Amino acid sequence: MNPHSRRWNAHRAGATFGAVSILDFRVRTAQLSPESYVVSVDGELDIHTTSELEQALTTVLSRGGRNVVVDLAGLVFIDSTALAALLRARPHFRSRGGRLLLVSEDRRILRTLEITGLDRTFDIEPQLGRAVELVLAGPREPVTTPGG
Repeated sequence: MNPHSRRWNAHRAGATFGAVSILDFRVRTAQLSPESYVVSVDGELDIHTTSELEQALTTVLSRGGRNVVVDLAGLVFIDSTALAALLRARPHFRSRGGRLLLVSEDRRILRTLEITGLDRTFDIEPQLGRAVELVLAGPREPVTTPGG
């Protein structure tokens, strides 16, 4: 089918971006500890797929999760619907004394976060391993000085 035709649909055609087919959208959840989880997202996170991310985050909360690392390393695209879902989820983890960390080193994803100002709202780590270390280490203790 002609890609310039009005009826051509990349999803139907099974188009690929890099090594990920946009038909290969996937959300996976892994439990790190009784209160900490990783939710990994691959493919395009948009109006058609955000509900799956929301369901995964809701499940983490229902299981008593306080901390979640949302691994965006496998994303090729994120839209405002997905960003709004992440923003809605963040206070639920914070109210439990936990956190929601994002993982990405993809310039496209990071640029989207930067343009929207969300790079100042979310904690963002470039590597999953470091993000996992941070959530497993627990809350940062305030620094106290002797005699004060």
